[in-house]
Amino acid sequence: MTRYVVDASVVVKWYIPEKLSEQADHFLEESVTTGVPLLAPDLLMAEVGNILWKKRRLRELSPSEALHILDTICESLPIQLYASLPLMRSSWKIAYAFDCTFYDALYVALAQEQDALFITADEKLVRTFRRGRLQKHVQWLGTWKRR
Repeated sequence: MTRYVVDASVVVKWYIPEKLSEQADHFLEESVTTGVPLLAPDLLMAEVGNILWKKRRLRELSPSEALHILDTICESLPIQLYASLPLMRSSWKIAYAFDCTFYDALYVALAQEQDALFITADEKLVRTFRRGRLQKHVQWLGTWKRR
């Protein structure tokens, strides 16, 4: 696999110091340096916006900080976005089979379709796919290593 699918849990760590932010930064740096494409369903932008909204609501970010991060992401997102519509049927099957959210299934469906590896900071989500046919497409950010 020479491509990665990333979710909002990884992207936000590029802009906000959190647990695994350093790992996320190394991951981004290596992906950009080696030219390995980063992919995500277009849902990514709504999820990132919602995370920023929550952090502002919890007073972890000021309104201007949240807006600055959002503007930066919109101007220079190093990710190729894919339309969610063509992934709907396979996402439904994954969500049903693995009892995960449809949102999460969209990322896994894209990884499966593109023969890519889905990198997420959501450890619980990774455990969901630990013993299944899609296991090879899902990895926790915490176990990602530089090559």
